[in-house]
Amino acid sequence: MKALFVDNDPVNRGVIHCLATMAGINHAIVSTAGEALAVLRGEAELAPGDWNLDTRAADNNIGVVVTDLSLPDMDGEELAREIRTSHPQTMIFANTLPEFLRGGELFERVFFKPRGNEDMMQAVLGVLGTVSECDLFRAMIPSAKFHAA
Repeated sequence: MKALFVDNDPVNRGVIHCLATMAGINHAIVSTAGEALAVLRGEAELAPGDWNLDTRAADNNIGVVVTDLSLPDMDGEELAREIRTSHPQTMIFANTLPEFLRGGELFERVFFKPRGNEDMMQAVLGVLGTVSECDLFRAMIPSAKFHAA
């Protein structure tokens, strides 16, 4: 399974991409809700270098979508409702600023920028079932030296 991140801010997308890559998460990042829905429907061609997924989105088995709530084309809650209807098995997390959260019941987890990034990646890995908590910690702090006890 793979993760799809949705954030319209280029700085946030860069941070998310770096953290997801360091954690070994197979992922794509898009900047609008419309792009996210196109990826989920298998309608988006994934350009080499821009995506860390296979060439056709339909083959990608998106297990979790992590979305900002403030997006240019529709808000993240509207996107979550669309995903709940079209892909009910997909987990949905919110990654946002506190002032944009109106409810939260549409999301399995809510993370607040910027401090929630590590917890968010850990939760994504929990859904995807690919890396242990210890491995995630090592990925987040690559310069740390770890010794066996």
